[in-house]
Amino acid sequence: MRLVHLAYQDRCWWLWLEVELPEEEVHSPEEYSFGGDEQDLEEFWRLFWQSEEDGEITESLFWPPRPVEKRHFRLPSQEGKPIPSEFFVGTVEDETVELSDFIVKALPVEAGEAVAICESAAKNRRILRGFRGASELLAWHGLFALCNQFVYQGGYLPAVEKNEGNWYSCWRPMPSMVEQEWLLAWSQQAPGATLSGFRGTRSELANQVVFGELNRLVREESVQRSNEEKIRQEEAMGKFSPYLQKMIADGTLSMGREKAARKESLHDRWVSSLKSENGLMEITSAEGERLSEEIYQWQERFFHWRSAPLRVALSLSEPEERGLWPVTYWLQSAAEPENRIALSQLWKGKKEPNLPGLTWEGSIREWTLTTLGAGALISSKVNFSLRSASPEGFTLTTSEVVPFLEKEMPRLLENGFVFLLPEGWQGSRKLSLRAQGKIQPMVLPNKGTPQAFSLSWNLSLDGEPLTPDEIRKLLESQEELIEFRGRWVQVDQGEVQKLLAQWKKQPEKTLSVAEAPPPR
Repeated sequence: MRLVHLAYQDRCWWLWLEVELPEEEVHSPEEYSFGGDEQDLEEFWRLFWQSEEDGEITESLFWPPRPVEKRHFRLPSQEGKPIPSEFFVGTVEDETVELSDFIVKALPVEAGEAVAICESAAKNRRILRGFRGASELLAWHGLFALCNQFVYQGGYLPAVEKNEGNWYSCWRPMPSMVEQEWLLAWSQQAPGATLSGFRGTRSELANQVVFGELNRLVREESVQRSNEEKIRQEEAMGKFSPYLQKMIADGTLSMGREKAARKESLHDRWVSSLKSENGLMEITSAEGERLSEEIYQWQERFFHWRSAPLRVALSLSEPEERGLWPVTYWLQSAAEPENRIALSQLWKGKKEPNLPGLTWEGSIREWTLTTLGAGALISSKVNFSLRSASPEGFTLTTSEVVPFLEKEMPRLLENGFVFLLPEGWQGSRKLSLRAQGKIQPMVLPNKGTPQAFSLSWNLSLDGEPLTPDEIRKLLESQEELIEFRGRWVQVDQGEVQKLLAQWKKQPEKTLSVAEAPPPR
């Protein structure tokens, strides 16, 4: 069995293998004796990327692999001699074990290829026969999943960076509080093998990996949209090609020569490079520094907003009239949640009210509107509430409550919002079908008056038997939220209808005492 490793070094991914038994002959004491050779790497790469079609093996476009290189990785050793990297899993307790530099034969892989290998290991640690995924592959898979979440939720902002003397446009992740906590936990718990090729802390490594993968995903998506738009434009232009050629020949169409002659502004060049494949900008060092400062000042307000010691809370209340569930906005302290005021008070008067004991340099009204604006990108209800200059909340119908709680609320929570549910909220309750038996006196022929067993079926909600009137209401209702004995509970309507149909088919039975089922 060979362990499959992925190391991150110099902003590139490197695939290397670890064998169970070291080589008998090691060319240099600096070489990691447990490292796989070129044949091992070539075998894994060929088997991983080949596919079966109609029983025949068809090799993919990823073959042949790139040339194998020798890389310096930090790997465990004992008294200067290499030992298996299983010591990387968890904390090394043996004081004689240390990390040393060794030369390892590694194969350079693209980021997308690294993602595919980690996804395979997440499904099954035994990636191929004879190849098992090392512990760090699962950690990398978690970071890649986080990057996909950033792209899906739009959790990033455009920026610019300087690398090796050149200026590049880029995208920086803007993690929510939940995502920040997840990254912190990753930095504390990730296997030590993640640091084999990286000189720095796990936190620095996570930030660099997330930055690189996010930019790859966003650029691929942007380039794809740009190519699709270009194809549509070419198809549209093709329909008018004879007319355009004639107009150009007549001089009645200049093809925008005047516009092309004007030099693009620095901002235009930055925006244009954000849509390119590598983000390289043809600008001077002075222009790069100026653009970087402008972007920093623009983003500073955003970071100031994210760091505010405030939270917007959405309080859901049970319906009072017309069957509508009111959702009220509240402003509360992040450190002391009980310190809150309704947003209706925030908009009153010219002077901004403040929460008792809160000190923060910034406009609370502006912060609140900005926060609700971010929530409007997630929730259509929050977006609708912003039609008012002084939003105080919104309402939900009974049929809208469950979809809102299951789909929109989790994303709002990830972005720093707080939810206050009604007191005594029961959440989801389970409907079940149970048989109930009763002993009652019945006259049986030629048997005198012995006791008989009457068997009937009843529906119960979370263990509480339902009355005929409550069953009738269930039959009439199509809502996932129902009012049950003075409180609102959530039920699965599909399961409700299924159990109701079964209940109708269950006949009542009268059994003798001998035929009665044993007590439970």
